[in-house]
Amino acid sequence: MSIPTHLQIMLPLLKLYSDNNIHHRTDFIDKISDHFNLTDDERKQKVNSGWTRISDRVDWAITFLKSAKLVESPKRGYTKITRRGKELLKTGVESLDLNKIKELYPDVMETAFWNPELRTSTNATATNINNENYTPDEHLAQIVEQKKLTIYAEIEDQIKRISPKAFEKLVVKLLIAMGYGTEEFSQVTQYSNDGGIDGIIQADKLGFRKIYVQAKRYLSNNVGRTELQNFVGAMGKVHEGIFITTSKFNSNALEYIRDISQKVILIDINKLVELMHEYNQGVSVRDNIEIKGIDGDYFDELES
Repeated sequence: MSIPTHLQIMLPLLKLYSDNNIHHRTDFIDKISDHFNLTDDERKQKVNSGWTRISDRVDWAITFLKSAKLVESPKRGYTKITRRGKELLKTGVESLDLNKIKELYPDVMETAFWNPELRTSTNATATNINNENYTPDEHLAQIVEQKKLTIYAEIEDQIKRISPKAFEKLVVKLLIAMGYGTEEFSQVTQYSNDGGIDGIIQADKLGFRKIYVQAKRYLSNNVGRTELQNFVGAMGKVHEGIFITTSKFNSNALEYIRDISQKVILIDINKLVELMHEYNQGVSVRDNIEIKGIDGDYFDELES
């Protein structure tokens, strides 16, 4: 089966607490994975934080159980079942979700975790804890990814709107932003007679090492073998080149580039957009959001 959501994990997790022992969060990861018969690949799947997805969801399941006072923390990093949790299990409950918790324990709505309207900050962003498919961290990551994909589409649209000459300049500026050459020692060749070379990147200030650049602004056709052959021929004795296009490379082009002695990097529209975004070319940072987590060492130091 697929990896269970944090809400699906809550009830089997609560049952594991019924041994009345104090547990560290890591005690449950393998047991929950076994309970849901996860495959090796599912157990290794990771989220942006670097944690495995199942460990992240177990952690959030614990958070939700704590917020409902079904488990509690006797010390940092450890939890145990509460009287409320024991009493719930005695009822023989067969399923547990957010609505069930709110029905059984209306007092949860007196906390900001369950009722974001209680937060006093006008700038606070309410977390939708009713999203049953994703943890808040996963939901936030999805929002960020969705925004990035939207920007990708806008970058691609802008690239395809500019003139071929402007596209050549864009390519050189991007490569300089990536650390290849400088404004002073890089150039765009004459537009009317470039001989298959649109840009020259001087990798060192004295010009001992050059990287030739070809920028093809195609709106429909893919780049084929002939275009690459012309570019490689124009490179002469220069051994490094970059061919960038607003379209894609067809199979003949990809096959040809594998068999030549020169090192030629191919960048299609998808890779180009990613690089533009990564190196802040044509985009700018609009906002910074701080995501904070508990600093356990801070509280430990207070006790020392």
